[in-house]
Amino acid sequence: LSQGDAAGFRRALESRRDICIRRGEHDRTLLHLAAALGDKAAVQALLEAFGSRFGRHIELGQSLELYVDAFGMTAGEYAFAAGHQEVFEALMESATSRSRPFNFSGEENKAYVKRKLKYESDVLLDADNKGVMMGWEEPLMARHAEMIAPEPGLAILNIGFGLGLVDGFLQETKPKLHCIVEAHPDV
Repeated sequence: LSQGDAAGFRRALESRRDICIRRGEHDRTLLHLAAALGDKAAVQALLEAFGSRFGRHIELGQSLELYVDAFGMTAGEYAFAAGHQEVFEALMESATSRSRPFNFSGEENKAYVKRKLKYESDVLLDADNKGVMMGWEEPLMARHAEMIAPEPGLAILNIGFGLGLVDGFLQETKPKLHCIVEAHPDV
């Protein structure tokens, strides 16, 4: 990708769909690199390869858009920092348009609630200093709020508070009722 070999990249992706999750220098994926370079076609090809290989749902820890590198950065953060708005929006669209599985009582979720979390600036971190929610997600949360409450006067139930970003946007829609359920004791 960094050497401009788009054809070679696509051939590699066709022959090895799992290449989309391989990690390189500083634990970065090809999605990190494509986003940093502003290569929207490569970003979309990687997301498609991930979906066809691993499923099209989003789940914490199982979504390519949420993979973090050794510096705690996601592909979206690289695209945003480099001013690649179209790529950032493509990543947001991908993350907001896929379904989530209904497994809220799974063992992973029970273990997560027992882990220590902490707030640092505009980031919510887990015990390993990995981002649970980050301030750069604000545009994503604004988009969620638009989809959840397209008009005022609705009753809203939000599961999970995080940084409270989406709830701030939801309040701007003047809901009739806005209830937040948060399972984690540190949040």
